[in-house]
Amino acid sequence: MNGTHRAVRANMAHGRKGRIIPVLPVCMVLSVLFALGCLSGRAMAQELVLTNLVLNNYEGKIRVRFGVEATTVVKIAAALDEGRPLVLRCSATLREKRRYIWNEELMRAESKSSLSKGQDGLYHVTVPEGNAPMSGKDLSGLLRQAWGRIRMDLGEWSLLSRGGDYVIDMEITLSRSDLSSLIDKTFSLFGGDVMPPVGYQLDFTY
Repeated sequence: MNGTHRAVRANMAHGRKGRIIPVLPVCMVLSVLFALGCLSGRAMAQELVLTNLVLNNYEGKIRVRFGVEATTVVKIAAALDEGRPLVLRCSATLREKRRYIWNEELMRAESKSSLSKGQDGLYHVTVPEGNAPMSGKDLSGLLRQAWGRIRMDLGEWSLLSRGGDYVIDMEITLSRSDLSSLIDKTFSLFGGDVMPPVGYQLDFTY
């Protein structure tokens, strides 16, 4: 970015609008850090919560970094103890806002993390970045480590136009992974999702 200062204006929403984040000038690396503690009580009541969201230019790519927190592990532990493998899916879709027509989708990305309980009595979690699986008896601590730093790339930074308005829609689901895609869609209405899916929306101007 040639050492010049760039900035974005952004705000975060979860069902309702979150607090508007002020313009942040950053040299070399453009990033916006959102403290999601400012969101409404409705967001905090969710069992899956998005934390520490950062949007930045990483080596010419649009990178989203964030964490996922499970506010309770009771349902997760119950499913795993019954021998049901689970999968955390995080999806992000970048769209360009348009006034009179549908927003144009520019890029979509997905990250997955698999959970299981082995015969050794340990919980096993694959890290979304593809590193070696993590194992342990403390499920809560294990998930904090595995899901604390997730990243996804949403295409080249050059996709963004100066002054353009954009939105990133994010969805987080935790469901059984031992169901086929067709059955999964059907059973999600009756409990295929271990926890209710949650959605977040990040609006920003480049």
